[in-house]
Amino acid sequence: PAVFLFGPSKEELELKKTATLVCTAGQYKPRPATMEFLVDGQKWTNGVYTSPITKESDNSYMESGYLTMNVSDYSKHDNYACKVTHQGKEFVQTMKRSEC
Repeated sequence: PAVFLFGPSKEELELKKTATLVCTAGQYKPRPATMEFLVDGQKWTNGVYTSPITKESDNSYMESGYLTMNVSDYSKHDNYACKVTHQGKEFVQTMKRSEC
C-alpha cells in the first residue's frame, strides 16, 4: 500500500486546542489491511477513528485513519507513526512533532 501520514494544522492546534493526525493507505489489494497509530513507539487507541474502506476504480482499496488528542497530550510526545499491515508486510510512515 501507499501510506501517508499528515500532522495537525497550525490553525487546529491554536484555535481548537486539538491535534488530529491523518493516515491514508491506498492502492492495495486484496482486502484486508490493518491500520494502527503508534505514539512514541506504543500502540495508541484513544481518539482513533478509521473510515470505511472504499474500493477505487482500479479495484484497489483505500482507507483513512484519524488520531485526535488535545494539545497538551500531543505536546507530551514527539514520535508519531501510522503502521499499515497488509498480507503480512508492514508499511510505516513516521513524523516528529518537534520537526513540524
